[in-house]
Amino acid sequence: NRVITPKSFIPNSVAPMVPIFQGPAAQPLETKSNGVKRLLVIVGGVLFALVVGLVIFFFFFNKPGVDPSPSTSTSTNPKVWLEKMQMVSLPMGTFMMGSDQNVAADASPAHQVKVPAFALGRYELTNKEYQEYIKAINGSGPSNWSGSEYPSGQGDFPINNISWQEANAYCQWLSSISGLRFRMPTEAEWEYAARGSDNRFYPWGQEWDSTKTVFGENNNTSAIGVSKAQLAGDRSPFGIIGMSGNVSEWTNSLFALYPQSTAKPEPCPDCRVIRGGNYQTKKKDLLRTVNRAWQPNDFKNERVGFRLAVDLPN
Repeated sequence: NRVITPKSFIPNSVAPMVPIFQGPAAQPLETKSNGVKRLLVIVGGVLFALVVGLVIFFFFFNKPGVDPSPSTSTSTNPKVWLEKMQMVSLPMGTFMMGSDQNVAADASPAHQVKVPAFALGRYELTNKEYQEYIKAINGSGPSNWSGSEYPSGQGDFPINNISWQEANAYCQWLSSISGLRFRMPTEAEWEYAARGSDNRFYPWGQEWDSTKTVFGENNNTSAIGVSKAQLAGDRSPFGIIGMSGNVSEWTNSLFALYPQSTAKPEPCPDCRVIRGGNYQTKKKDLLRTVNRAWQPNDFKNERVGFRLAVDLPN
């Protein structure tokens, strides 16, 4: 193979000049005016192409998806979300669920239950937190809201007047943007978090104390719960707040009788268990950690809200 070197390009002799244009004589150069016109046409074409390209990009490739509110993190770091939603980690444990001491038939007999490790919201979900979801889906809040706006000054009040179905839809939305499996707690998880391993009748201990929570005898029954900052006394052994009063809470569990129970309630195949008393509950026995209620999953009431639970990542 022949190696080309700079020297290879040097001709041995000068070739005769060959005219670039053969045949008809070359035409004279365009006038200055015609050159300017051509330049303007080229520039205009380039600008038109850019505009068309931008329109195509924004119309076809830059459509926004679900737009969380500015305060909603889009991180998929589990720690970020556990901190943002104020989740408390609970260890695996065994406790006596239910009671044999002066309780309704559906809350007995006492039986041992083992609960896997999980995390539970320190507080009931608030209006402000629920609003992020409502705005992200361009929806409307509960009936006491004005569209997507909760009542003025009640951002930290517990969300209420929503069905189990609506609470579950919120959990699914939060799971989709966080990468974690948010849900409502099971009935067993709820009672374990409220009672602890020493089987308390009230989150703060065995004895009733009317100063510890918000219930029907010390709160205006026309109010819709209270700010979470006002519930420090209603604290469980794990530091969970507001499990005795404020608002009652949906759980993820379908209603079922305890093993060997003698209760005979009306059948309700789609009923979900509701736990905890609320700001209108007047009887202290109904504020105990073992008390149960249940309603169809489309039931709504101003006394019922929910709190989050989540499976902890491995």
